[in-house]
Amino acid sequence: NAGSYMKRFVKAAGGDGAFRVLATYFAELTMQEYKMLRYTPSMVVASAISLALRAQRKRSWTPTLEHYTGYSEGALAQCVFDMTAIVKKAATATQYTAVRNKFSSSKFLEVAKTPVADL
Repeated sequence: NAGSYMKRFVKAAGGDGAFRVLATYFAELTMQEYKMLRYTPSMVVASAISLALRAQRKRSWTPTLEHYTGYSEGALAQCVFDMTAIVKKAATATQYTAVRNKFSSSKFLEVAKTPVADL
């Protein structure tokens, strides 16, 4: 399931708790989008990891990530592109209010407040 992919892929990325919460936020935003159903759960999670790396200005996709996710950066490109559009839209669109509010709370480290303009 998506939770086990998230745990494994965050570990492969060398991410901490805040990184995991940010990637989870990105993945949860996609759950309301019908067009994202064309992607497998593992691809959505891998794309969320890629986007979280970019948001935190960390290194890009690594051979380790490619090994553990089974995806090259190129294979994720379209899913990452679609996810980026959703994340940017979520900053203001009312359909994402519940998810945005959840991840704006201190319990979720206020990751929804992460600037996404340059993603």
